[in-house]
Amino acid sequence: MDTSAIASIITGLLQQYLAKGSATGPGQQPGVMEKLTGLYNLVKGKLGSQPDTTQTMQSFEQAPEQHGGEMQNALSQQLSDDPGFLSQAMGFVQQLKPGAGGSLIEKAGGLVSGLFGKEGEEPGQKAA
Repeated sequence: MDTSAIASIITGLLQQYLAKGSATGPGQQPGVMEKLTGLYNLVKGKLGSQPDTTQTMQSFEQAPEQHGGEMQNALSQQLSDDPGFLSQAMGFVQQLKPGAGGSLIEKAGGLVSGLFGKEGEEPGQKAA
């Protein structure tokens, strides 16, 4: 899996995380928010400590949907440059991903909808 794809998945997860806040809701899978909080703290620690990505991280935190592209680019660069960071981030992604099978896009979409569900739908539930 290339770093751009990993950065895309992480950005999508963090957008959902920041939109929902750290509160857990009914039907949420056990341990998901803790893992997402860990991923968020990892990314914030890395990007927030780099002079060239601090502003990107702050902008993303304030408006995740509007700054997703910037975040994805910054993450992709950091993941490429730091194998340790890549390994740590992949650990969180592996813990959060749905079952095996399907394309990367399907996995990313399934991961986000599986974790948070859609309006009127419990997490992990398929639309009728």
